[in-house]
Amino acid sequence: MFQFLLNRNLIKKVYDKKHKSIFFWLEKQLYQTFLKIEKRVKFSPRYYLDKILCEQPPEASEIIEYDKNLETLKRWKFTNPQYEKEFEEIYVQITDFQVPLMENIEKNHFEIKENDLEIMDDLIIHLLKLIYLLSEEPYKVNNNQELFKVFRYSWLDNQELILYLNAKQNFKKKIISNKEQNKHFLKIYKDAYDTQILKIGRYINYNNILKIGTRELTDNEKRILNQARAIYEESLYKKSVDRYFDLIESRCRQWLFNIMELIFGLKWKQYLPQKFKNTIEKYKSSDIKKYGTPNQNKNELYYLSRGDYVYIFTYKKLWNVYFSKIIGTNNKDIILKLEQISHIANKVKHNPSDTDLKNLAPNIKEELADTCNILKILNRGYKNLLDTNNILFQKPNLYMCWSSQVDLNAVMPFVIDDNKANEVLNNIKDFIKKEAPIRGNFIDIGKRSKIQLNFSCSYREFIAYLCYLIKIDKIRIKDYEGSSFSFEFP
Repeated sequence: MFQFLLNRNLIKKVYDKKHKSIFFWLEKQLYQTFLKIEKRVKFSPRYYLDKILCEQPPEASEIIEYDKNLETLKRWKFTNPQYEKEFEEIYVQITDFQVPLMENIEKNHFEIKENDLEIMDDLIIHLLKLIYLLSEEPYKVNNNQELFKVFRYSWLDNQELILYLNAKQNFKKKIISNKEQNKHFLKIYKDAYDTQILKIGRYINYNNILKIGTRELTDNEKRILNQARAIYEESLYKKSVDRYFDLIESRCRQWLFNIMELIFGLKWKQYLPQKFKNTIEKYKSSDIKKYGTPNQNKNELYYLSRGDYVYIFTYKKLWNVYFSKIIGTNNKDIILKLEQISHIANKVKHNPSDTDLKNLAPNIKEELADTCNILKILNRGYKNLLDTNNILFQKPNLYMCWSSQVDLNAVMPFVIDDNKANEVLNNIKDFIKKEAPIRGNFIDIGKRSKIQLNFSCSYREFIAYLCYLIKIDKIRIKDYEGSSFSFEFP
């Protein structure tokens, strides 16, 4: 495969004269294609490229160097005494097991036995447990296999580790005696191990920026926030802002559209402040003149600017009657921070100098934390939506308004049909049987497009029937992760 891509100029070979090294680069347009699909697949493009190109093993040294991580661990132990015990255990693991393992394999002409694989797993597990501790994830990991799964699929991403786990799985099927292949596998293991050591230090630093281990965020939200704080740590402030602001902007826009449509139905736009209704109509008319049709996205909040959403959240007619009941009156000050987040993002967007960015760095760090808090509040709103105390059902009408003290004439009811309710219930059961995520079978009720795709009904229809099924105790929430929920059936 490697040679095939090279022959067709899909991989470029570059010679670095300074370092006397040869590098291979993916052809630019092909790489850009990988980037475009990155959000649609489980792993990053680099993971898939590694899978393709692993048939061309890199040159491995005849002598496996001893670990250079001991001094690093000593330094971290000294600066982080709260983890002294954990660091000491890893230090012992390296000196008593890691180094002897490497020496023994090298001495035996790179012959790798099944017992060696078990030692490798055990060594990496010790590192993963500490990283998981540093992440402050609330989930209890019950066994080593579950620990591997968490790191394979969750926001605790690691390409080198995933490559090792896949290579080990193939390697265990047939323990081979080919020296070069064994050396290649050993290099994959060593890369995975070393990156976990480095990751421990990174997570200690990341926690000084933002702690995001929580069940009130989805894995995808954690993944993006994790990227934003990692980029911030490297002083790439503009990229960090772009990453977290795109996230909060899209989540706010989707949340407002979802919640307003649930409450008001198709007439949701009538309840926006007048100036925003005018803005939407202005840009819709412009699109029709230019393209003959308005934007096909039904969420017309796309027509508003990135700083407008905070004013919709706090609009008196919406906040006092509806939004304050959904996300809590006490959280208004946190929602108002959207204005400052947008202000900083606009400053960064307009190409400030390096000095300006450095001066903004403390603000960016603060806005990153505020973004995290706002996402938690929005997700709590989805959770409150499914609270039986907030589901108002007056047969056959179900009102998604979070309070019985509102004018029901302003709220668009959803008419419940018991046959359709049973159909939705069976669809949910079938979906859960088919899906097999890590910590249960989760449905993200904030993702409109996936709801419509997976359950063949409108977003409002699905949420209404889900609320109804919860109200009559045909379905119960088993667990949640941000706006994603897993369910059980009494």
